[in-house]
Amino acid sequence: YSTEPVIYPLVFKHEKDLDKQYFLDYAGVVKYYINTNPERNGFIYDIVRHFRSKNVVILLNKIEHANEIKQVFERNNLKVHVLTGRQSSDKRMKILEQFKKRKIKRLIVTNWFDEGMDIPEIDLLILASGGKSERSIIQRVGRALRKSEFKNRVVIVDILDSGVKYLTSHAKKRLEIFKNMGFEVKVFKNIDKFVLKTKEVLDD
Repeated sequence: YSTEPVIYPLVFKHEKDLDKQYFLDYAGVVKYYINTNPERNGFIYDIVRHFRSKNVVILLNKIEHANEIKQVFERNNLKVHVLTGRQSSDKRMKILEQFKKRKIKRLIVTNWFDEGMDIPEIDLLILASGGKSERSIIQRVGRALRKSEFKNRVVIVDILDSGVKYLTSHAKKRLEIFKNMGFEVKVFKNIDKFVLKTKEVLDD
């Protein structure tokens, strides 16, 4: 049984070191402007801190990115667990069981999660890595769409990067994919308005 999703892409406007992008290939752009970008990683923390009582999953591609975001959370004394393919399946399963029981509230998960793992207890799913793969996007959205006794709605947040080559065009591509999936899509440029609307949806 699928829960009813809403997709709220949230714009992150890059403003620092924009000239550097012209000297980087795609992998370099992703590393500099996504994985190790303190402003963008802080932006993700800023989203999550408004939803302390909700089950939140941050999905991304690289362990490096997961560790960078975890450090931001730790500096702000907000507990988060990281799940990666390098961990034993036993360790991952124990953390997931705690998450399903809502004893753990926040997970950062790398892309091993793309293949066949559903977590019905997700309230807020944050897609943090950009990219434009339709298959990957459909898989990731699908991970959050299983109904549970605790919730009827799930909000999916896609970080829309603005101002950096590759990332901006990929963001536009993802918007097309979301709309083609037939879900409600509303783009937010202001985090406060996003928070108000998301709380309204999740607490309804």
